[in-house]
Amino acid sequence: MEKICPICGRSSKEVEFVGEFCKDCYLKYSKQNIPNYVEIKKCKKCGKIKVGKEWFDETKEKLEEVISKGIKLKFELKEVKNDTAFGFVFIDNTKIETSIKLKFIKTLCDEDFLKTSRYYEAKLQLRGSADKVEQIAQMIEKNLQNTYILEKRKEKNGVDLLIGSRGEVEKIIKKIGLQAQRTFSLVGMKNGKRFYRATYIVRCGDDKAQDNNN
Repeated sequence: MEKICPICGRSSKEVEFVGEFCKDCYLKYSKQNIPNYVEIKKCKKCGKIKVGKEWFDETKEKLEEVISKGIKLKFELKEVKNDTAFGFVFIDNTKIETSIKLKFIKTLCDEDFLKTSRYYEAKLQLRGSADKVEQIAQMIEKNLQNTYILEKRKEKNGVDLLIGSRGEVEKIIKKIGLQAQRTFSLVGMKNGKRFYRATYIVRCGDDKAQDNNN
């Protein structure tokens, strides 16, 4: 059955239709309902972007995800130039070429905020010969995950590592096979509860750690 576009008056015999409208009018109307810009939180230190509640490296896939959330339509990214995303949106299975301005909000990701605040939950003290201490320190730096080393301090008999997460320190000690003495000190309140910082003392004179990491 022939259709007549209610906007321009063209017939379905002349042009392709999408629903009750010719494709040209449909696309023009649809573009008017796409937001002109999307705000994206971006860490001014590490460059990660926030997608939902998490922080990620700025990749094509993550940009597509955060733009899609912002415009409430599926977005396929071609490229980004001068803080503008060029690509396609999908409306009623119709692929529409468009561009969207990206407004990057400079802030700090959770990890860099904690670093800037000099927050850490654990102090790992490595003691022993300089060579052995450095060997163990490098193993820890290589294998430590999901946290950060706020500071590496050279001390008279070894090295102190100030590390963000106490839980991750426990994991790395177990993974590498270190023997550690643990002490805890009250440093304040966190979320209404007492906050304790842990100190781990490791005597670096046993090759067990290296053997367990092979």
